[in-house]
Amino acid sequence: MIKRILSAILMISAVAASAQKITIQGNRFYEGTAPVFLNGVNTPWDNWNDFGGSYNHDWWNAEFIRLKEAHVNCVRVWIHCDGGKSPSTDADGTVSGATEAFWTHMDDLMDLAFVHEIYILPALWSFDMPKTNERYKKMLADTNKVQSYIDHFLIPLVERYDGAPYLLAWEICNEPEWIFENYGVPQAQVIRMHAMLAAAIHEHCSEYVTTGSACVKWNGSCSSCVGNLWSDASLKNAHPRKFQNAFLDFYQVHYYSWQDPWFSTPMARTVSAYGMPDDRPVLLGEMSAKGDADRYIRLYENGFDGGMGWTSNGVDDNGSLADLNPALAAFYAAYPDLVDMTQTGVQSGDAAPSGFKLGNYPNPFNSETVFAFELPADSGVTLNLYTSQGLHVRTLARRRLAAGPASLKWNGRDENGLPLSSGVYLYHFSAGDIESGGRLVLLR
Repeated sequence: MIKRILSAILMISAVAASAQKITIQGNRFYEGTAPVFLNGVNTPWDNWNDFGGSYNHDWWNAEFIRLKEAHVNCVRVWIHCDGGKSPSTDADGTVSGATEAFWTHMDDLMDLAFVHEIYILPALWSFDMPKTNERYKKMLADTNKVQSYIDHFLIPLVERYDGAPYLLAWEICNEPEWIFENYGVPQAQVIRMHAMLAAAIHEHCSEYVTTGSACVKWNGSCSSCVGNLWSDASLKNAHPRKFQNAFLDFYQVHYYSWQDPWFSTPMARTVSAYGMPDDRPVLLGEMSAKGDADRYIRLYENGFDGGMGWTSNGVDDNGSLADLNPALAAFYAAYPDLVDMTQTGVQSGDAAPSGFKLGNYPNPFNSETVFAFELPADSGVTLNLYTSQGLHVRTLARRRLAAGPASLKWNGRDENGLPLSSGVYLYHFSAGDIESGGRLVLLR
């Protein structure tokens, strides 16, 4: 029953939610009919292994506020880091799932993305996992153990957040090439893992898939490149069952100045000059926060679909948001319509027959929000409120109202008058033949 209620609300709010979802059309990112450039940053962690570990809501909320003020529209976040807190894995590399704390922290991250209207790119694996934990080497060596990761962690993850409005894509691994270049894992095992995870994500949700390649070397056909290890053909051939849905929806490469002698800089060289495929978007997923103020502009002019400075919070000597601000601001000044695709503030997400409007203000709210609407005829009105997981928390109205303008107030409390915690809530409104629904955010 809960699943049916949740599905109905999400279907009703799909019209508005689609305005908060990036899609891929050809080799470009779009939101609706508007092209998008990812004016992005990396905020990989606050406390290493945040999710399931020492995640701090207040810190992440404050960081999202800083990013919004800097005209950031996408942030890349590391989920597993070195695998010390997630997934739940035994010594031989078999995965059993994730902790309740992990899910609570991930829910909060998704809520913050929604509240602040910033897309997130969660990077699942990193080369740090087999670098520091032998159990992840054992996992990569055994398809049954990789499948345990898929069955007990990945599928629950992607199904839980399928359709989340500000989820850009799932990134399989941060800089996977270092796993076979530096840590003794055969290249074939790393590519096979990518194939299996990409296929599973495509099978179990509607979200996009990418991976965070360390350098264009492993993606292009330029003179110093070795070819595209992450091509459709490479991944499909690597999958144990040759699944056709083992592919990446867009490519992502990283750049640092050590690459210059072999590959030059993407600020001076086009995507096509690197010999990368032009059939899908290409994102520069990491670059030093320090650099020229026009670098995002040059990336765009060279055919990249986004750039993400490393990092907003200064995790190493590559700089911080203070170093990135001039470049982020310069791109926004030059191409504001490619950065700001959504209206200011969280929208209620209503969808109803033409001529009927339902909204709630303020949203987000702290102590009270008001649902305002106008009925075309006398009708029996019902307004129910649910958690983001579809659990009913309050029936705000179930009575007959006369035609004309009306309003209903909600104080953020449940049926027993107890205050609810901060988070994203769903509403479902019905009046005669009219149905409407959407999301609202309670901030304590």
